[in-house]
Amino acid sequence: MPIVVACPQGHRWNGTKQRASRELAEKGSLPNCSACGFPFRLQISHDIPGTKKTNQYEVLAVFSPYSAEKVEAEKWDPYIYELVDTRTNDRLIWTQYWTVNRKGKWAYGQSPPILEPAWINAAKQQFGIL
Repeated sequence: MPIVVACPQGHRWNGTKQRASRELAEKGSLPNCSACGFPFRLQISHDIPGTKKTNQYEVLAVFSPYSAEKVEAEKWDPYIYELVDTRTNDRLIWTQYWTVNRKGKWAYGQSPPILEPAWINAAKQQFGIL
């Protein structure tokens, strides 16, 4: 699922998607766009396999169970995202991670998650869905 970090005017974020996720998890928001002053947002497009349908989501909140220090030590950076479907307003939970690949570069992936129960409880608390 491609992630785009942009303001409502379409100006793109200068940093990495991983950095935007970390900032949103740590600060609760992204900075404002220097070109127009609107806040940056994380947006996700999801193509439905076997169809021509694409769902669009906006990230409402991000939970990171790892500190920046633990990410550097383990070379794995997992996130839990709270999304809203821009068409239906349904709220959803999505997991994604970054890891260091064989070339030593950060790469992202997603898979059926293996989550610790404490992570789910902490994410629910942060998202206000207890």
